[in-house]
Amino acid sequence: MVRRDGGGVMARSKKDLLASFKAGTDTDALATAAQSDVAFRMLRLADLSPHPDNRPIDRAFVEELAASIESDGLGNPICVRPLPEGGYQVVSGHHRVEAKRLLASRHPDDPRHKVIEAVVREMGDADADAMLLATNVYVNAISGEERQRSLERLGRAVDKMRADDPARYRGVRSAKIIADKVAESGGKVSERTVYRDLAAAKARKEALEAQGGLDPKMAELARRGAARPADVIAASKLPAAAQRAAADAYAEGGAESMRRALAQADPAASAKEAARIARRAIRALKELEGPAAAGSLGRADAEAIGRAASNVLRALEKSSS
Repeated sequence: MVRRDGGGVMARSKKDLLASFKAGTDTDALATAAQSDVAFRMLRLADLSPHPDNRPIDRAFVEELAASIESDGLGNPICVRPLPEGGYQVVSGHHRVEAKRLLASRHPDDPRHKVIEAVVREMGDADADAMLLATNVYVNAISGEERQRSLERLGRAVDKMRADDPARYRGVRSAKIIADKVAESGGKVSERTVYRDLAAAKARKEALEAQGGLDPKMAELARRGAARPADVIAASKLPAAAQRAAADAYAEGGAESMRRALAQADPAASAKEAARIARRAIRALKELEGPAAAGSLGRADAEAIGRAASNVLRALEKSSS
């Protein structure tokens, strides 16, 4: 079962992950790896070390995964990178490694559980960080503050990848880089979803930083999640009295009333809202001015309304230009 988490992302449950690890069921990552500068190898568990920033191991899931591997095989290989001092660092597949270690401890005479199939890739620190974080966000079922922190770090990792190799990533969207990392680690996500998630994470971070400038009433709405990140950022730029008025508007009429109060207190937002209303009025008047309106009116009435609409239309276009 695939579930949708609070951020609108298709997250994979433990059951989904177990299913994807069964042999031959998840070919996207293998196809991506086959086209990359990688090698498939059987590696000794003793030669593997975890990534230092990997999230804590879920021991209950390791037990489930071990049972799945014992009955159905590993399925997808893990992804590792060679270390300068020898051995390999796991970038994607820490739970699979721990499941194999568990099986090796239970079956010490079975050589199958002392090795694991791996995709070996040469990658720098930022590249490895991006794959680890992309896996956590889009393949593993993380949520809440952990997901927010991972998205922020993922954006920084991609920026570092660009700085390390500007020629390779020139003109490549960050969302595509991340979506490719997800595919390499056995998952699937659209560039559009990644773009939206990065933008939302940035807005939440800015909103958190802006909370220091909030009136207590507005700060309480932000704490409860009643005020969206964009609302918090807008409120932080207003005087305390305007923020309190917006919070009072929320108590009387809900979120939309609060946002109208924020817009009315912000000259720039008010101008944008006025322009939006003017554009809607212009579209409506253009429809009224055209021949479609004549079908439901008498000829004389339609002509009179059309002349009036034309006059208002010209005035609106002049004022909004």
